[in-house]
Amino acid sequence: MRSTSLLLAGTFLAGLLCLTPASAEAYTLSQGGGSSGAVSAIGAGVKELGLDNILLINYDKVDETSTFRLSYLGGASFRYFLKTNLAVTAHLQALYRKNGDSDITLGGMVGIGGAYYVSLGHGLFFSPGLIVGGYFGNKEIDMGTGVSAGSVVLKESIYGGMVRVKMGLVFYAGRSFNLHAGPEFVFLFGSLAPEEGEKLSTFTMEGALSVGFSYVF
Repeated sequence: MRSTSLLLAGTFLAGLLCLTPASAEAYTLSQGGGSSGAVSAIGAGVKELGLDNILLINYDKVDETSTFRLSYLGGASFRYFLKTNLAVTAHLQALYRKNGDSDITLGGMVGIGGAYYVSLGHGLFFSPGLIVGGYFGNKEIDMGTGVSAGSVVLKESIYGGMVRVKMGLVFYAGRSFNLHAGPEFVFLFGSLAPEEGEKLSTFTMEGALSVGFSYVF
């Protein structure tokens, strides 16, 4: 799955790269600038507001029980460039996780971080980054029909810390717009607290593919 994520991201942005003429004049993107051509650097003061879609492939371990499943994160991100090619970031995502037909988690993630942009030419950048923060949510497991009428639903709260390692590619199609895609690794460490019973410690390691776009201003 890791190699599949890299292949999809590379194919996606390689196609966009072909749309940029090789002879385009390179320039540094600046706040309020109006240059044309291929972006070769992002200057201090530039801001970006983005929308992100993240598909996660999860490995969970709760005490001695391990499972694999798919999850989705969607939300907004904000980047501010402190200096050329170096940005601080803020992220807010909604979490939807489904494990079969009876196990559903709804929640969110918040984080702050940083990213550095390495120019690969023709408006394309390699942008490694690190995000730290937290997550929270509620998990419901339908246990089926109980002794009384209706279904028995087990409810649990989840919360804890989060670390995301990003290794994406970013393509600047112009001075006001970019597209980004690439693999991520997400680490969650926290607690699972059922309505009844003891709280359990949890650790989640997830591989992810992130695709999105940003408005640059």
